[in-house]
Amino acid sequence: MAVEITGLPQNPPQTSGATTQNTTAVSGDNASAQQANSTRTVSSDAVTLTSQAQQLREAESNANSQSVVDSQRVESLKSAIDAGAYVINPISVAEKFIQFETSLAGA
Repeated sequence: MAVEITGLPQNPPQTSGATTQNTTAVSGDNASAQQANSTRTVSSDAVTLTSQAQQLREAESNANSQSVVDSQRVESLKSAIDAGAYVINPISVAEKFIQFETSLAGA
């Protein structure tokens, strides 16, 4: 399927160094809306981060490198369950469910 693209400049784009672009400016003040072609040089942009943004990036990197699972806690719970020493407090579990449901209703 062929697609015809119209409205492109006849000159091939430049690929080295700074590039030039043809732009069309339209004046809103004139009733006839005149058009003028101008050429401008486009340079590369630079971005600098504030110290706060850099700190946030470092904190995010540190958080991502941390393990999500506390393997020592998991192993201690497995040992307690295997030994039959893990005790479930039903009152505490019910309170946590209520807190969770209340936080969802408030959000």
